[in-house]
Amino acid sequence: MKSLQFLMTLARKAKRTRRGTVAVMAAVATPIVIGFTGLGVEVSTWHANKRMLQTAADAAATSAAIERAKGGNAGAIRTAALREAGRNGYESQNPYEYAINSPPTTGAFTGDPAAVEVVLTRRQTPLLSKFFLNAPVALSARSVASMRTGGPSGAACVLALNPNESGAITNTGSTTINMPGCVLAANSTSSTSIVVTGNANLTAQSLYTAGNYSRGGSSTMTLAQTPRISAAPLPDPFAGTPIPNPGTCTHNSKRIDKATVTLNPGTYCLGIAIGAQSKVAFNPGVYILNRGDFAVNGQAEVTCNCTGDQGVTIILTSSTNASSVGSVVINGGAKVELKAPSDAGNPYRGMLFIQDPRKDDCGNADISRFNGGANMKLTGALYFPHEEVNWSGNNATTACIEIVALDVKFVGNAYLDVSGCPAAGVRQIPIAGATTVSRVVE
Repeated sequence: MKSLQFLMTLARKAKRTRRGTVAVMAAVATPIVIGFTGLGVEVSTWHANKRMLQTAADAAATSAAIERAKGGNAGAIRTAALREAGRNGYESQNPYEYAINSPPTTGAFTGDPAAVEVVLTRRQTPLLSKFFLNAPVALSARSVASMRTGGPSGAACVLALNPNESGAITNTGSTTINMPGCVLAANSTSSTSIVVTGNANLTAQSLYTAGNYSRGGSSTMTLAQTPRISAAPLPDPFAGTPIPNPGTCTHNSKRIDKATVTLNPGTYCLGIAIGAQSKVAFNPGVYILNRGDFAVNGQAEVTCNCTGDQGVTIILTSSTNASSVGSVVINGGAKVELKAPSDAGNPYRGMLFIQDPRKDDCGNADISRFNGGANMKLTGALYFPHEEVNWSGNNATTACIEIVALDVKFVGNAYLDVSGCPAAGVRQIPIAGATTVSRVVE
């Protein structure tokens, strides 16, 4: 009997021991099971967030590449990238959680000037998986987008910078515009940014516009290549051109009437006016017109005493307010033959006329008029970023003329060509017939 009682006591103790062991094992195993379960759930969440992060990076890189193609600086590219990333769910208060490199600093497209690299990072704080992970998990996505060009290409000889004007480039009346090797380009997003109407006859390489073009009336248009519409605006090729301080006046109100004279470089306060039946020769150099116009009347003759790579640059500026910056007026019947310098060391290489970008019309419709007709032979670039240019003329023997202005109106027959611009030292405005932005997969 005592033996039976002893055995039963041992059995009860063993049972209690097993229960304790199971309890201990359960206590130890439960966090592990929860941790693995949580890890599985959170990995799925991280994977979904990673896909969203990649979408944001792709959108950011594409937008940044478009901004770069427009000529945007580093700040504009960064703003465009972060704006699109935000629209796709990415937000970061920490500037070290993203990188925007233009051009890319890693990968197959390192140093490619047409490409932009975007790397986005998002830190995920562990929840149930914190039993195994002591620090946040960093999710990262990288995307590279590039502006690629293809199809027919050429160079613009006319660029209107106005961003929204209807008829930023206008060919009307009975004008005949012959520019077989040139592209007419307008940055205006208007549906009629380039207008050809009346009895105008336009022959050109092509048209390029951020908006669209319009042809009406009895006009004709002969283009070698299909026009590009809704294209990215072209950057101002002469932005940042240095405008010198006018300094002390070397001449005041220079007026020449029925005389033969030779002019030297210097500061001409209140402009230069060349009257009818005058013959004026310009020696090579820079002519600064402070608060005045460059005016040439009909029947006057203007030439350049230039040989080789010598030339003249005429700069319209003001030492006072911006509204005093002058314009150019060349009237019909005047004979004008001027060329820009082409020597590589000249800061104004290839630039014939420069109007200070500070120009402010203050509501006045100031216009620079180049109406010399067939007697006008100009070689170089005409830069009027804040003023309309009316153009009629240029001799067919001129191999390089570029017009970059706020707006350009053709008011008479004209011939323009850019085939000789590289030799003349004029900075060209390249045009691509087809432009796409694509995400690069590396």
